[in-house]
Amino acid sequence: MTREYEAVYIFDSALEDAAITEKLSRHHGLLSLTEEAKLDIWGRRQLAYKIGRHENGSPTPRPFPSSSGRSSSMMASFAIS
Repeated sequence: MTREYEAVYIFDSALEDAAITEKLSRHHGLLSLTEEAKLDIWGRRQLAYKIGRHENGSPTPRPFPSSSGRSSSMMASFAIS
């Protein structure tokens, strides 16, 4: 059974847009998506709370369909770094 999920990537605000796009492409490869990514890059913002030493970030939500087996392997690839 396929369900709709949404991942919100929060990137370091010091990263350039090209680096963000490269990192998103790598993670989208893990999802084996056949359609073009519909990204809604929100830009650099102050976070509601600090993540580690970071007070600012660049959040980017991404909806995607996935089966339960594939979503567990994708969740293993996410990390706070």
